[in-house]
Amino acid sequence: MRKTFIAALAAGVMATAGSVMLAGPAQAESVPVFSVPYSSTLYVLGEGTIEALSYEDWQAAGFPAPTLAPNTEYGSYPWSPVIYAVTPFADDALINALTPDEWARAGWPAPQVTAQIPGTIVAKFASSDELFAANVQSPDVHKLTFAEWGQLGYLAPEFLNDQGFYQLAWVDVPGIAYQDLQEGSAVEISFEAWAAYDYPTPAKVNRIYGDQFLLQGNGDIVYDGPTLADYTLSYAEWQAAGFPTPVAPS
Repeated sequence: MRKTFIAALAAGVMATAGSVMLAGPAQAESVPVFSVPYSSTLYVLGEGTIEALSYEDWQAAGFPAPTLAPNTEYGSYPWSPVIYAVTPFADDALINALTPDEWARAGWPAPQVTAQIPGTIVAKFASSDELFAANVQSPDVHKLTFAEWGQLGYLAPEFLNDQGFYQLAWVDVPGIAYQDLQEGSAVEISFEAWAAYDYPTPAKVNRIYGDQFLLQGNGDIVYDGPTLADYTLSYAEWQAAGFPTPVAPS
């Protein structure tokens, strides 16, 4: 799994991106163009990749007739209603998470319920021991049980050691921060975003990246962070936070 796991899922990547330039009408027959049952998008084989063909490139090549890609199969995970179309080629496979319209265009094929879908990825955030499964072509994230991880053949997780979900331990606030140390950021996430990641358990911590304990002129200590702003601490809360040294406001 790449470091862009979070961004890719948030963007909802649903299909292989990119385009390729064909040589032109005289050589169009040497570059096979493929269609798929569920979409009007055409594809060509690149160097070890399957790439979408733009209309402009298809036109420039003289509109070579597409061949229906063979052996497209349909599958869904036991824990998700999302249907994936998988079209194998010699060196790669075209994987797409289908929209309802694409499923209908394909003729509503019954998917095989299986965990063995190409493009499956497993991740572990730094904030808990939980494992999460997703597919590189879908924003659908699922928190795995041990048995479900076994269905994936105990696929080795990518350890996202710089990323995690955190809550303040010393005060009763519901906010959850997503922290990315490599990017140098921490932001409060909405309930909807937390649910989209299938409710990862936040780690209870005293500090969240970028927060501050500020010493006011009257002696009060005020906390300011991603999930809690301008909050005046009691002595007991300051103690529970580990007596962090406050700084004067800039």
